[in-house]
Amino acid sequence: MKFLGYNTFIYKWITFILSTSIAAFAGALSILNYGYVTPSFIDPTRNVEVIFATLIGGPGNLYGALIGGVLYMVISNYLASYIPRWEMFLGIALLIVVFRFRKGVWGYISDKLKLRAETA
Repeated sequence: MKFLGYNTFIYKWITFILSTSIAAFAGALSILNYGYVTPSFIDPTRNVEVIFATLIGGPGNLYGALIGGVLYMVISNYLASYIPRWEMFLGIALLIVVFRFRKGVWGYISDKLKLRAETA
C-alpha cells in the first residue's frame, strides 16, 4: 500500500481507535449488565472464549462469529451444568470442528447451500 502512495499509518491508527472504542463500549455495557467488575473479567481463559467462538463459527465473516458465539455459550452453559470438567469436551469439539470443518460451522453451511443452489 505504501508503494501505491497510501499513508498506511493513518489507516492503522483509525483501525486501532475504532477497535478500542468498540472494546471500551462493550466493557461499559458489560459493567452495566453485571453491576460490578472483578479481576476475573481479564482472566486469560475469558480471552480464549472469543478465539474458541470464532474458530467454531468460522473465521472471516460476521455470521461465523455470531454462530460461533451462540454455539460456544450453549455448549459451555449446557455442559457446565452436567459435567464438572466441561472444558475438555469443549476442546474435543474444537478439534473436531477445526479438522473436519476447515471453515467453521458457518463456512460448512454456506458451502452446502452454495452447492445446493448450483445443482438446482
